[in-house]
Amino acid sequence: GKTSFARLDYAIERNPLRNLNLAYQFTYQDLDIYKKGDKTFNTSYTHHFAEFGYSDMNWLNFKFKLGLRYEYYDYNSFLYTGDNKAGRFYQLFRYGTSGDVR
Repeated sequence: GKTSFARLDYAIERNPLRNLNLAYQFTYQDLDIYKKGDKTFNTSYTHHFAEFGYSDMNWLNFKFKLGLRYEYYDYNSFLYTGDNKAGRFYQLFRYGTSGDVR
């Protein structure tokens, strides 16, 4: 199989303790499935990943982080042969926050 990807990151530091981050990544994955040395199946997909993050440590020595992430998978073929034809893609949206006292 083959794997190729490209990633772009951008960060803004307004001061040493406050950061704003943006990221995007594109991945192409080509998988070969073998059984006893013979290639039995090939599948491939693309993966898009976007992320936004913010962190701050200026509020009463409290560091807090906030982030958003979006992922999108686009499949060209499946590893099963069922009747379910719905969905050749998968989307994932995540968010989170954390904090601690310094």
